[in-house]
This record gives sequence, C-alpha cells and structure tokens, in this order.
Amino acid sequence: MRYRWMTVFLVWALALVVLAAPASAATWHVSPSGTDDPAFGRDPAEGAFRTLQYALDRAGEGDEIVVGPGLYEESLVITAGSLRIRSLQGAARTILDGGGAPSALAVRASGLVFEGFTVTGAEQGLLFEVPQGDDVSIVSCLFDGLTAQAIHFSAPLDGAETIIEKNVFLGGGAFGISLAGQSLGGDIARGAATALVIDDNDFIDLTGGISLGRIVRGTVEITANDFIDCLSFGLVVEEMGSAAEPVEVTISDNRFAVNGPGGGTALYLGNAERTTEILRNQIRGAFSYGIRLQRLGYLGSSRTRVTVAENVLSGTGTALAVDSLFPLLPGEVAIERNHLYENDEGFRLVEAKAARFDASTVTVRNNNFAGNGIWALRNDAAVDLDARNNWWGDETGPKESEDNPGGQGDGVTGNVLYAPWLREAFTGTEESESGGCALGFSPWLAALALPLLFLGRRGSS
Repeated sequence: MRYRWMTVFLVWALALVVLAAPASAATWHVSPSGTDDPAFGRDPAEGAFRTLQYALDRAGEGDEIVVGPGLYEESLVITAGSLRIRSLQGAARTILDGGGAPSALAVRASGLVFEGFTVTGAEQGLLFEVPQGDDVSIVSCLFDGLTAQAIHFSAPLDGAETIIEKNVFLGGGAFGISLAGQSLGGDIARGAATALVIDDNDFIDLTGGISLGRIVRGTVEITANDFIDCLSFGLVVEEMGSAAEPVEVTISDNRFAVNGPGGGTALYLGNAERTTEILRNQIRGAFSYGIRLQRLGYLGSSRTRVTVAENVLSGTGTALAVDSLFPLLPGEVAIERNHLYENDEGFRLVEAKAARFDASTVTVRNNNFAGNGIWALRNDAAVDLDARNNWWGDETGPKESEDNPGGQGDGVTGNVLYAPWLREAFTGTEESESGGCALGFSPWLAALALPLLFLGRRGSS
C-alpha cells in the first residue's frame, strides 16, 4: 500500500510539472514564394508564409521567425514579446521596405532580436513604442533611405540589456540611434537601462549619429564605432545618472571624421552625473567642437567625475571645451594624456554662470598641444586653471607675452597655471585594433625630472 501511494504521488507531481512547464517556442518560416495560409509556415520544405506580418500575427512570445532572401514591402507591427527575427542570407539579400510609412517596424511588446536585414523606405526604421524590460539585440543590419531615425526608443529602457552592434547607418537627412530625443535640445523622456551597449557600428552621411537622453541607472558602453560626415553631431549623451542609482558611461575607441566643410559637434556630453570616461577616441576634421562637456553637475544629484584621456583631436575649431559647470555637489573633470594638434583652439574653459562656476575641479595635465592656430589653451573663467606638465609644442614652453616672453610653443591666454611644462612630447601613438589609439608615455616621465620651471607670476602662483 505504501508503494502504491508513493507511485500515485509521483504521477501527480509529474503532472504538475508538465502542466506548469511553458510551451516550447515555435519556429516560423517566411519566403516571397510562400503562402499566407495557416497550413503553412512551420516547415520551409513544405511551404513558408509569404509575408512577415502574417508570421508576426501568429507568433507567440519567445518564438523565432526565419526569413528567406527577398524584398518585403511591408510596414510591420510586433505585439508578441521576446521574438527573434533573423534572415537566412543577411542584409544584402533580405530587404524590408516600409513603403513610406511612419515606421518599417513598430515594436509594441518587450524584447526583440532582429538580425540581418536592410531596412528602408520609411520615416523610422525600428520604432520601440513600449518600455523594454526584456533584452533587445539589433545586429548586422543596414539602415538606409529613412527620413527620421533608423532606431528610435520612444519609451524607456527599464531593466533590459540592449545591444546594438555591427550595423551600418546611411542616409543624408536621417539620425542613427535615438533614445527619447533625436537631437540637442530635443524632447527627452526619462529612461532606466540596466545595460546599453552600442558597439562596432558605422554611421555615415547622417544629420546625427547617436542621441541618448536620461538614463538613470546601469551602464552605457559606446565603443569602436565610426562616425563619418555626421554634420550636426556624431554622439550626444545627456543627463546620465540620478541620486538613487549609479550610471557608469564609457565612450571609447570611436572615430569621428568630417571630410570637407563641417560644423556641429563630434561628441557632446551634457548634464552628466556620476562617472563618465571618454577614452582613446579619434576626432578629425572641421567640427566646431571636437569634444564638448557642458552643465556637468547641473542636476546636483550625485558626485560627477569625467575623465577625458588618450584621445587624438585635430583640425577642429575647438578641440575640447568645458563650460557651464554647476558644482552643486563636488565633482572632477580630468583632461589628461590627449593629443590636440592643428586645431584653431586646443582646449577652452568657458564661464557661463559665474555665481555657480568652479574651475578648481578641472585639471589639464600631461597633454600634447602642437600647431594649434589661435590658442593651445584659453581660460575665460576668472579663476586659475591648473594646466601644468603639458607639452606646448616647444621646449621653451607656451607663448605668453607677459610671463613667458621667450616661449615659442602654442599660445595660452587667461588665468592659466602652465609651469612647470614638459620639454618634449610624449610619444608612442599607434593604431589599435579597435580603431582607437594606444599611447605610451615614457619620454615625458623622464622629462619630469628635468628643471622645467620658469618662475613667472603664473608659474609661481
């Protein structure tokens, strides 16, 4: 009797497990030669669906849709969560044409893997209309012929890992990626991301490359992307961080270039809270600003630390600018080990609101300035800027008529503490595998032991 009851119990428990187990995900197939009929779609050998929307209407949460090569002239809507949509033969042979609709693909459910498509013929490519709590991956796609944004998140990322990598974004009037705001001063909505990774993408001939606004917790990594001829901006990052949650932002190993008449800003960081690192980026061409940092600490919610290091900037109007600092809480801006050459201005500190401005948190150390046409460094603030131990393009130091009349290097102006300076540039710039720069600094380490002081007023302050 005891064994009979044990057998009954095991059967009952097994039944509960079977009933509780989720249904297995289905795989659906789509091909231009298919048929939109419920009898099809399961097996490509026996017949696929003809349209993507027919497959999407039948897909359930977690299903996969496999798409054969061809042209799909559709404006799609996704209502099932956590779908995977992938092409069999890649973006060159699998084209989604939105036919002039507001979006080629509107996502109204959480979570999506989208891989290997050309997306064209619409105002927006992928439009995410609901909060994304599940993971999102957009990989190996080509976005071309769009008039607004290629990828636009109009609702927050909230607890999702979002990966956008190995895509190409083309098109004269369009923007590449936007999170609740497509440009400087745009309408930005609050969002919270666990992780946002934008890696190894090409942004070519766009109005703007990437615009991100108000991510209040998690990590953001923007790495190894190329921004070519994005004339209004390459990358805009605004309002990262909050009082309650940390945000760590890394912008590294990207390349920004404009070939011909330029304008705009290559990399803009505004209203940053917590920690941001801008590392090993290359910026070349006639940008009005190479890197511009503005209103750091404005929100006053957390300690701000921004590090700008090992970047190479050339040919810009102002290579690097910091302005409108609001030190509501202590913060730091470290500008170090950068190459700034052949710009109109190398570095500029701008005082916009004197009553709340604090330049004491800004340091400019161990950088190379050379061949900058107007100034290597300009300080518009009424307080001293610490710019000691830099190379100014000549062993005699910077050109400054009052306190260093013998200086033959690039000029400095304003309240600048520039002595001691380096007697030779640090060297070792090499092209890295990711397209950034690897920098070695042994020559200036040796130079620090030399008698570098010119004891003028600025040097002895």
